[in-house]
Amino acid sequence: HKSIGGAGSLMVVLLLISNMVIQLTFCYIIKMGFTGDPYDASVMDAVQYWRTGMGQSIGQVDTALASSLTSRLCGFDASLGVASTQMTLAENVAEFGRGWKCPGPVMCTLAVLCWYFVISEEMMSVCRCVVSVLGRPQGATRIRVHEESGDLVLEQLSLSRVTLILLTCSVRMVVACTLGFFGGLFLVYTSTAKDLVLNALALQFILDIDELVFRVAAPNAVQALLESFRELPIPRELNFKGANLSSVVTLSMPVAACILTVLFLLEPTLARRQDIWRGLCGDNTDFAFAIDGLGRTHWSATTPFGDGVSLAEPRYAHTAVEAVVMGDVAGMSDLVIEEPTVARLIELDAQSMHSGSRVATCADADSNLTAHSERPWSMGKHILRTVTGNASLGACADAASWCNSVALAGIR
Repeated sequence: HKSIGGAGSLMVVLLLISNMVIQLTFCYIIKMGFTGDPYDASVMDAVQYWRTGMGQSIGQVDTALASSLTSRLCGFDASLGVASTQMTLAENVAEFGRGWKCPGPVMCTLAVLCWYFVISEEMMSVCRCVVSVLGRPQGATRIRVHEESGDLVLEQLSLSRVTLILLTCSVRMVVACTLGFFGGLFLVYTSTAKDLVLNALALQFILDIDELVFRVAAPNAVQALLESFRELPIPRELNFKGANLSSVVTLSMPVAACILTVLFLLEPTLARRQDIWRGLCGDNTDFAFAIDGLGRTHWSATTPFGDGVSLAEPRYAHTAVEAVVMGDVAGMSDLVIEEPTVARLIELDAQSMHSGSRVATCADADSNLTAHSERPWSMGKHILRTVTGNASLGACADAASWCNSVALAGIR
């Protein structure tokens, strides 16, 4: 149109091409990077390998809590310093849920249904545009001004303009179908219910990029010209007692697509989530195993995580390390021993209870013995006061009832 000018027309073409490239690129990225099943067979195999190895290994049992790594993970122990991948899996499955009584599957179904409604509306809009354009007489493009409203009326379209419009509508349809299919996969394979809302909004954003680009970058003359056009008339649709064909299609297509998605995508995904949870936290988690020198497997029960155990309770080792963290070592010389080298720490870390017990002899804490060169008696008293919770503990008899506790084996 002469009111736009050559430069304005060129900008419109460039914006049209840019929008096609951006939306098709987003479709490709979603297809390649966001539609993978996070709970496929390889993940299940990895979970089983971890559970029967590291998860129940005696080497991963917390000495203070006497709980297995699996028990701590399934109890969502926030102090856990290992198995972050398995912890994330467990948290995601627990948060999303493993059945229809949980919020995740219900929210996922609603998100998929709403997304398919959006796609259905976009596809129907493209179809209306195509039908309206093909309904215009072909020939030299002719525009007239409406006598009453002053709006511009498109009376006739040239073949080249019809071809360009149909090409644009074809790209819109390809984008809508691609986003509809892979967007549904994207939502079904979303790990948490919280991310479902964000992912649905992200898909809607991709679909609205064309309008965003036009509003931001189109010349003012182009926007004013399009606003002055009267909408093209749509041919009369089939109608049955007030229900027109487009409304029936717009309603039935998303519902049917959602049902198929739930049956063939969401249900199998929920089953795999259940398998992942069973592999991580199913059956007995409160035991540990060890392999002896002959390769035989031995096992023993461990303390369930959370059974009367509080991470806030003071423990000797944690109190000692906290003193070093706070720089209060000088005032806690009876609580923590400074070693000259890291090599010495490595040696002490590998020390057995039997060899460690040789450097100190059990004696009443209130005796007049002088401090031992390797372990001052005041340190032992502080250890016992901490683990027993008895601040007035002064003799071995005061701690006798604690000596058979499995959780306190390190102080026997």
